[in-house]
Amino acid sequence: MDALWQFTLKDPNRNVFEMYCQLESSAAPKWKYNMFLKKDNYTNMEYVWIPKVFGQVRPSAQGTGRAMIQLTTTVNVEYPFQIRNPVDTQLFYLLDNPDINFYGRNFSVIQMTPCVSYTPTVASKIYNYKRFLQCIDLSNPSLHPLPCECSSSDFNYSPYGHVITGDLSIVKNDKLRELLKKGPKYRESMSFTWNQNVKIIMDSCEEYARRWAKKEDVQLDTLSEWIKSIRGLLLSRINRFKSTVNTRFVSIFKDPNVITELTYLQEHYVITPADKASNNYTFTCKKYYFDSLVKELGLNSTPGNPTYTPTNLSASEIIDNHKSALTSFGFDTTNLDLDLPYLYCIPKMHKNPYKQRFIAGSSKCSTKSVSILLTKVLSEIKSGLQKYCSTVYSRSGINQMWILKNSKELLEHLKSSHFSRVHSI
Repeated sequence: MDALWQFTLKDPNRNVFEMYCQLESSAAPKWKYNMFLKKDNYTNMEYVWIPKVFGQVRPSAQGTGRAMIQLTTTVNVEYPFQIRNPVDTQLFYLLDNPDINFYGRNFSVIQMTPCVSYTPTVASKIYNYKRFLQCIDLSNPSLHPLPCECSSSDFNYSPYGHVITGDLSIVKNDKLRELLKKGPKYRESMSFTWNQNVKIIMDSCEEYARRWAKKEDVQLDTLSEWIKSIRGLLLSRINRFKSTVNTRFVSIFKDPNVITELTYLQEHYVITPADKASNNYTFTCKKYYFDSLVKELGLNSTPGNPTYTPTNLSASEIIDNHKSALTSFGFDTTNLDLDLPYLYCIPKMHKNPYKQRFIAGSSKCSTKSVSILLTKVLSEIKSGLQKYCSTVYSRSGINQMWILKNSKELLEHLKSSHFSRVHSI
């Protein structure tokens, strides 16, 4: 279905789409479902629930265009002799992975732990807001004299009198500035050796051959020529790339000039992502950042947000309360992270003047399991609303859903609205 949708978007004849489609069920003579496909709704996927009775589904169509109807049926098997015993999935798929799970319709979805992982992004070495929060006591600012040279800075934001900027010109070192332009999700390349790659690939091929030979009950030598062919092909490709592909990479964070510049920036500013634009770095004066948190929490005789309520409980007591509540709701607390979420803020650069968005959370904290579940629940609610709005749009032409996942979807919407020259955001 997705392939057909992608093809249709690029079809030069899409402007003449005008189809009338009708679905009927032989077991429900009074049931019919009509669909009108035009150029403004032909890419919308529509879901139809057919009466749960035996019979045939008869589709018919008139007009010009292209449509695909996919029928999904569910049959309950009630008699033991009709139920097939499950095969050994590990042996059937020749998978060498102990941490594997099959689920979904007909157990067709494989969930497993990958054998490789990404290297860390540069964000962990650039961002310092978490380290800043761990080193200060918000209730006693006199213990932490914070540097502020904003009055003489070219990046002083006049409404607040402090530096709040996303301009990378604040970074004086060229190498570090170029790195920051690549965003916080960038990963540095790692050094490797050709011999190591050959060994990894050939070990996998030989292991596959052993498992296949055992499954088919044949001699291992049966695949010896196949293994030799793969080795020869692999070595020829490597010889071709040896003269053009660099295998040695030195981390930019080993450059003393880069480290000096980064240390200076982290000593004077809190580096965070920007709200609504998380791939961009922002630099905020530490003193202003500290004062913003104090004001938000209502500490040191400042009026604060009524959302926050002071407590006399210690951190361990709060975590124990979380653990007790999670247990009562059926959550597994065996591997519970014994840390509390921390409060930090990121600038809203799209506001005038700039404002702060305050966030309480952490990748490792006692409320993580609840947050994950809540996210899944809200995602399902959103998915249901999107399907409902899609049906409304197909019948009335009125789009009630304007929530987009990413900029790619925005581009597609703009192009479908006759903004044909839009290629990037």
